[in-house]
Formats: sequence, C-alpha cells, structure tokens
Amino acid sequence: MTIKEIKTLYEKTMGEAINYLTFCRDISLQKKEIDELEKNVRIFKNFKWQANRDKQEKLSNLFFGCHNYLNSVKNCIESIVLLKENQPERAWDKLMNAEVFYSWASKVNDCLLNEFCLMDYMKKMEELLFPHFKVYSSLGFTTTKGDCSVCSKKIDECEHIEGNIYSGFACFEKNKKVLDIDHSALVENPRDRRCVPIEISENGKMINYFTLKEMRDLNEKEKEECAKGHLQAKWAMMHFEELDIN
Repeated sequence: MTIKEIKTLYEKTMGEAINYLTFCRDISLQKKEIDELEKNVRIFKNFKWQANRDKQEKLSNLFFGCHNYLNSVKNCIESIVLLKENQPERAWDKLMNAEVFYSWASKVNDCLLNEFCLMDYMKKMEELLFPHFKVYSSLGFTTTKGDCSVCSKKIDECEHIEGNIYSGFACFEKNKKVLDIDHSALVENPRDRRCVPIEISENGKMINYFTLKEMRDLNEKEKEECAKGHLQAKWAMMHFEELDIN
C-alpha cells in the first residue's frame, strides 16, 4: 500500500470507530467494532515492522502512534461495553488502559485527529460514567531491575531512555519482579489510577463503590472498627497487566 492509501485507511478506520463511542450504540455492533479495531491494530503494527525493516524511523514512529491511538479508542469502546454488562471495575481498568495508550500515541502528533479530541472524551467518560475517586491506593515495594522493552538488556545497562520512542518502539521497564511490599498508602495522585476502592462500609454492610449494591453484612470485628469511626474498605491494590504498547 502507498502512504496515501495507508492514511486513507487510518482515517476511515478512526471515522467509523468514533461512531461507536456513544453509550446508546447497539452492544453487538460495538463488539464487532472492537474486533475490527483489533484487526487494524495488527495491520498498523505490521506497517511499523516493515518501515522498521526498511530503516524508516520517522515512518516507524508514525505507525507506532497510529496503533496506540487505535488501541486507545478500542479500550474506550470496551469500557462502555463492560458498563453495559454490569462490570464497572473492569470498565474502569479499560478506561485507564485507554489513557496509557493515548499517552504514548500523543508523543507522535501526526497520528492524532484534529477534529476529535480523544483525551477530552475520556475525561468526560470518567466524569459522567464513574464515581469521583478522591483517593487511590498506592503500595510501597521493592523490585528487581527490569528489562528494556527496546533492546531487552537490563534497563540500567542500556543506552535507551525510558519514555522515548526508538524506530517505532517505546522504551519502558518490563519484566520486573516484586521482592517485597513494605507499606500501603492512600494518595491523591497515584502512578496507577486503576488502584481504586471496590467496596466500602455503610450502615452495617459492605457496599460496592461503583454500583452501590449491598455485597455482604459486616462481621463483628468490622462492626467494632466502624463503631470507632473507622471506615472499612476493599481496594484494588496493584495492577499486574502489561499493556501491549509495542
């Protein structure tokens, strides 16, 4: 395909995908669109590999931005579908994934569509469809040194800089292993906003924070703590999924 044809494919794919970012769209059509976006993510990754093989760094970076932008839109639609299926916790994770994919795509300005601001849309989704989280959980832990996602050497032994893109591939630390968890804390601005309250205590019950559904009665120990003014809560403490950025 020529560059002009690839550009046309990208714009057509995005134009169709944006139509399914509306909550009232038919869920079966949204799922078909998710499959279509997944197919196009693979297509643009293949374009990237070809450009990388031909040592066309600028083009490799452009296609990197395109497949991450497509993945961001895909995760937004998946978030809507999961909300319809009454899976709000997973829907929140998908929206946070969408933000990560977008953050990488936004490093390549040419892949962004000027007439549609995806980041503004994601902010509106968060504001209108999910609870307003005032604090998040954050764990303090020690890990092994991970590997560089570009060259697979230890991250502190290679020449690549985390956060940069090299010929269509993002540099970040991967394959870290947790050695020890030494504390947890509640913070306003965590590194990972997927770590949110799942259940909270209210009127002798544990309530789902997303849906307000009663999950179970408090046990005696929990009731004693609540009587002292201590809120009981269940948190998502750590997220282990490694997103397919590259």
